[in-house]
Amino acid sequence: MAERRTATAGGVGGGATVTHLVMAQTVDGIPVVGADVTANVTGGGRLLSVGGAPAPDLALRCSPRLDARAALHAARRDVNDGRRAPASVSTSASITRDALFPGGDRGALVAWAGDGGARLAWRVLFTDRTSTMYDTIVDAATGFRRRSLSAPGAPAPPTAQAGRSH
Repeated sequence: MAERRTATAGGVGGGATVTHLVMAQTVDGIPVVGADVTANVTGGGRLLSVGGAPAPDLALRCSPRLDARAALHAARRDVNDGRRAPASVSTSASITRDALFPGGDRGALVAWAGDGGARLAWRVLFTDRTSTMYDTIVDAATGFRRRSLSAPGAPAPPTAQAGRSH
């Protein structure tokens, strides 16, 4: 577990404060999708719940064949949105190669451990023509969709600005 995120909510369950802990797994510095361990703890330190499971013995042995733009195009194609992916407004030099596109669409490298071993993939967040937002995992070698979640009618992400880095 390489990353720990916390969120605290006051007034939950009769006024008690609850802290939600997320221990996120990474492999070679890349976040692993679906391998988080979560815990809910009271202000007094009492453990309320634990969930999730880390993926064991992960190793990535490849470089992505697709870039973020190709992954966005594959994700759009998968939901019958025929628009070509535009060039990104910004791309980070980090290991996850975070990319921001005009209109707020974005992509970042992740490790997908949903079917056994780890595979390099792109996590693509985008809005289609009907303003439905998608969170899609696209295999970085094949362009095959591994997972897709949608939120119909959700507000679109903020519009990207030229030169803005994320």
